[in-house]
Amino acid sequence: KQAVSSYSSAYEVLKDPTVLMMIANVYDEDLKNEQKALSYYRQFVAMSGKSVMSPVYMESVKKQIDYLERKIAEEKAKKEYINQKTGTKKQ
Repeated sequence: KQAVSSYSSAYEVLKDPTVLMMIANVYDEDLKNEQKALSYYRQFVAMSGKSVMSPVYMESVKKQIDYLERKIAEEKAKKEYINQKTGTKKQ
């Protein structure tokens, strides 16, 4: 979490989209927070526009976004199914 705080401070000063990617990676790989990782990956893509990032790299980021969207949707569907079967309403 310290890394996220440091990167967030850096982004406020630099406004460099690569910092958003670093934050996304920390949430994705280290903190295992798919929702926040997805948010930062999306911000990175939106802010990158016609950046110097290679098309191959940008495509890999978009594939990670697709993967996380599917994973989050599957987890949500699984929770809803379990809640239906057990009669609970936990999120």
